[in-house]
Amino acid sequence: MSPNLPQPAASKTSAEPGSARQTLPTHALTQDELIARHQAVLDSTLDPIITIDALGTILSASRSVERVFGYTPDEVIGRNITILMPQPHREAHDGYLANYRRTGETNILGRTREFEAVRKDGTPMPIELSVSRVDVPGEALPLFTGIIHDISQRRIIEAELAQYRENLESAVVERTRELMQSLEQLRQTDRLASIGTLAAGLGHDMNNVLLPMRCRLDSAESMDLPEAARQELAIVRRLCDYLQQLSDGLHLLALDPDDSEASQATTVLDEWWGQVSVLLQKAVPKHTRFEAAIPSGLPPVAVAPHRLTQAALNLVVNAGEAIGERGLVRIWAELDPNGISVRLGVGDDGRGMSPEVQQRAFDPFFTTKTRGLGTGMGLSLVRGVAQSAGGSVFIESQPGKGTNIGLELPVVERQAGGSREIRLARLALIDARLSALIETMLRAAGFEVDHGEPNDPGEAMIWIVDPIPGSLDAAKQFLRRRAESQVIVCGVAPGAWGRLDVFSIDDVNDFEQVRSVVREAIDAYEGVLE
Repeated sequence: MSPNLPQPAASKTSAEPGSARQTLPTHALTQDELIARHQAVLDSTLDPIITIDALGTILSASRSVERVFGYTPDEVIGRNITILMPQPHREAHDGYLANYRRTGETNILGRTREFEAVRKDGTPMPIELSVSRVDVPGEALPLFTGIIHDISQRRIIEAELAQYRENLESAVVERTRELMQSLEQLRQTDRLASIGTLAAGLGHDMNNVLLPMRCRLDSAESMDLPEAARQELAIVRRLCDYLQQLSDGLHLLALDPDDSEASQATTVLDEWWGQVSVLLQKAVPKHTRFEAAIPSGLPPVAVAPHRLTQAALNLVVNAGEAIGERGLVRIWAELDPNGISVRLGVGDDGRGMSPEVQQRAFDPFFTTKTRGLGTGMGLSLVRGVAQSAGGSVFIESQPGKGTNIGLELPVVERQAGGSREIRLARLALIDARLSALIETMLRAAGFEVDHGEPNDPGEAMIWIVDPIPGSLDAAKQFLRRRAESQVIVCGVAPGAWGRLDVFSIDDVNDFEQVRSVVREAIDAYEGVLE
């Protein structure tokens, strides 16, 4: 069924004297020999080669047909080429050939195109098909030879690459979003730092002005003045007292919240309220009602005044934002019935919180505000203030019924019998960015943080370490020391770490994983203490 091949002239080649080259046959090849040679060449091809006549009947096929399609050459020769085609091409193929015989027009000859084919077992298969026309001398109708290339593996690779590109694009978008959020948080931090600097400067300048004003008032009041003038001086004195309160509040607000020596370690609430009441009242929207219930005689609490001021200001600002321009913000304090702690809270009659929001309210960087209006660190700072004093925070809220958020602080008398345990964490990380992020979370949870040498946890309760040589043995000794000791290992650690009861951050670039693991370690530490 193969086309007649031209008869070659007798080959006359000879080897050079002493040459090892083989000589070609010197006799003319017979028709059978030519056909055998043609078939041998055909059978050696990796891709199937199939020849059909003008009606679609298969005339020859290479042995590679069996590897690709599952048919032997004998099984397909003599059958219509449509046995290798899926629908709808199977039914339409005869029409394609008839149209070509009639018009000579086709869009498949002389090019490579992708199609779907069908194996012997009925499974589909993507292929590349290249079809050429063969004009046989003496024959009225042409033959067609197709070279078929199985592209199944290429399709799989292309799909994997497409998925990889999609994942990469999603990762880039997500990382860009995270970087933009971090940038916005840095801007907010810079802005808050600028506000703190401004507050410190204003408080200092106001005191510089108020001191000579008070001196002049004292001098004027010692003079023999008419009663009307003394009444005017009394009004000026009240205004100076108001400005002094505002200046004192600004001074407390501007102090470093992490500087435990910036002020005394205890606070008498009614004295503190006399200093900060004006500042806190100015922190709510203009048309919001503000009430205070800070009774006198409450025992001192174990927290520095400037830290309490910063925590209370965060609570008052949040309450004012929860109710908008109309509503009530109330700050209150009360002694716990058992007499060992004082509860200081800020309430509002705003929209309240859902249980889901309450669960995450104190997490670092969590916020329900529009990005750019809040950093998500306010309530986290409040919790840090309470926990560093040995106290706790509370939320009492229902959707639509307002919110109470506050601190429960131990009274100083509770500390008299012994020292309060210091919540200490130690960082020993190479990655400065990761170290700074975890330090922020730990400080927000009330921990003091230091940066120790590698493989030396010191006196810390929580040790954050890289899986470097020697750190595994140090971690084992550290965990044996006290039941509440916790270890966070950062990065993919060798298998031996898996046998220790440690917390692992496998992907240090995954912010949510870092946050979650640090929170779990803190909860585990606090759970043992309880």
